Amino acid sequence: MANQEFELEVFEVDASLHLTGSIFRFCNEAKADGSSIEIDGETFTAYPVRAEGFTKNIQGRLPRPTLTLSNVKNTITTMLLSLSGLRGSRVTRRRFLLEREVLSEDLITVGDEHSDYLEYPPDIYFVGPYVENSLTVSFELTHPLDRGNLTLPRRRIINLL
Repeated sequence: MANQEFELEVFEVDASLHLTGSIFRFCNEAKADGSSIEIDGETFTAYPVRAEGFTKNIQGRLPRPTLTLSNVKNTITTMLLSLSGLRGSRVTRRRFLLEREVLSEDLITVGDEHSDYLEYPPDIYFVGPYVENSLTVSFELTHPLDRGNLTLPRRRIINLL
C-alpha cells in the first residue's frame, strides 16, 4: 500500500518580547509512539491547536487568521498571565508536505537533498487580541504590514488600507 502524503503544520511563538528566550513550539501531530516531532533539532510538542484564516488574496485587507489553543486545566491562561498576554509576540507557521511514515523518523531535516518532503514558505504574523473561555484561547494574528505606525526609510505609515 502506497504511503499517503499529508500536510504537517507546525507553529513557533517567540515570546522573547515578554520573557527572554521564551519560544514555544507546537503542532497537532505526534509520532506513532506519542512523542514530539523534531525538525532541524527543534522539538515541536503535540498540543491541540486549530488555525484558520491564512488564505491570502490580492484584493482587500490582509488576512487576520486566528490560532485557537486548548485551555483545559488553564494551561494557556496561566502562561498569558505571566507573559502579558503574548501581545506582539511573533508567530511563525511552517508547513510541510510529507508522507506519514516520515513522522516516525527521529529527526526531520529541512533542506536535505535526499528528503521526501517539501517545505512551503513560512507565514509570519504577530499576536493581537485574544478571547478565552474555560476550554480554548483564540488569538487574532496580524500581518507584519498591518501593524500601523510602521516606519519605512524617511516615511511614516499611519494607516495601511
